[in-house]
Amino acid sequence: MSSATVKPHPLRFFLTLRARLFIWNTLVILLLAVTMLFGLREGLLYTLVREEDQLLREDTTEVRLFIEHSNPPDWKQVRQALNQKATGHEPRNWFCEILDGEGRVIVTTDRVPGGERPPPWVNDSTTGSYGGFRISQQPFEIVGGNPVVIRVGATLDEVREDVARITQLAMIAGVLLLLTAPVGGYLLAHRATRPLVEINHTTSRLRPSHLEERLPVRGTGDELDQLAETINGFLDRIGDYLGRHRDLVANAAHELRSPLAAIRSSAEVALNQDRSVEDYKELLGVVVEEASRLGSLVQQLLLLAESDANRLEHKQEPVPMDRLVRRCAEMFEGVAEAQGITLTADISPATAKGDADHLRQVILNLLDNAIKFTPAGGKIRLRVWRNEGEVIVEVADSGIGIPAAHQERVFERFYRSDKSRERPQSGGSGLGLSICQAIISAHGGSIHLTSVPGEGTTLWVHLPEFEPSSPR
Repeated sequence: MSSATVKPHPLRFFLTLRARLFIWNTLVILLLAVTMLFGLREGLLYTLVREEDQLLREDTTEVRLFIEHSNPPDWKQVRQALNQKATGHEPRNWFCEILDGEGRVIVTTDRVPGGERPPPWVNDSTTGSYGGFRISQQPFEIVGGNPVVIRVGATLDEVREDVARITQLAMIAGVLLLLTAPVGGYLLAHRATRPLVEINHTTSRLRPSHLEERLPVRGTGDELDQLAETINGFLDRIGDYLGRHRDLVANAAHELRSPLAAIRSSAEVALNQDRSVEDYKELLGVVVEEASRLGSLVQQLLLLAESDANRLEHKQEPVPMDRLVRRCAEMFEGVAEAQGITLTADISPATAKGDADHLRQVILNLLDNAIKFTPAGGKIRLRVWRNEGEVIVEVADSGIGIPAAHQERVFERFYRSDKSRERPQSGGSGLGLSICQAIISAHGGSIHLTSVPGEGTTLWVHLPEFEPSSPR
């Protein structure tokens, strides 16, 4: 049966990040452009009207000064002067009227606006619009105390024409923006999302067995570069994790093969022919020894597996590390003495928080390693003390040491630094220090070492100190 072809969604493009960026970018550009063009038009109109008002106020002042200069005024001469000025400002339809206190016309230019006239504001100097004209007036008193009002006005036709031209240019600019904004928005969205497309394509090619490829970093330092670096770091950690687990499986299979082969060969030898009771006991002893070694190795692997899964459970109880370390030292005193090694202890009272059985396993592993790799005549020193909320355990030996190139890897599983470090009689699996590190990490502590080849190795274990809860 052939698999059905999945048809692309008809609105698939509009569901993409590129489409959303393109739409939002276009809308924002158009909105900003329309707002700026409208604001420019209104600002220009406001400025031109204010300039016209200033000119009209200057005209009213000029007429007032002319009348005061010929006081008492010769209205005929005033009319003639006003007509001359009106002729000079014909494009603006400029006019002037002089009214008495009751609004009656005393003098006016030949050209005056038709229709209803605005009432005089005798007690106010003001500027405003009326009947399509912009009007400014100024009251004052002539000789004899008679109040008059000078009213000057002009149309805003020139202002409207200027604004109309600006509006046309704004509309043309708006149309151009309407045509170019989508194109620019699409190009910007395409450029912005191109690194994401590359990240998507690269990650889609990755497989658990092939994690060598990494995302390109453009060197811009922006968020997309940070994302690529974060993903690359994540891939590095995954690759390291998978590599360590592949090595763990391979090394575990190698370590398990030896005891299984010994058990099988012993059983085959026992079944090959009839033997004496002593021979059978000897062969069964080999089987029991190898089975014990196999069980110990399986137990160590299970502990490491629980540590990897963050399921390494331990108690949160007070553990008197001074007594625990002293008992571990007493257990190894006979072995150390038999091998000609001096074992000393400098132990101060200290109580850690954790699981006594697990912590005992750590101390025993460290002492076992120290004795294995310290030659006859050497020394091993144990110390326990408290320091700023921590319990510190020190195990120092004067053994063969660890080369500097291998010190950072001694906590890796199944790792042995070199043949000088790996003694045939040790029988170690290479899991001791990695188990110690897993247990200490689960307790919220740390373990580290320093070593000088030919002079010895010192390991420090830092554990959180137990703090009893205050009584209620």
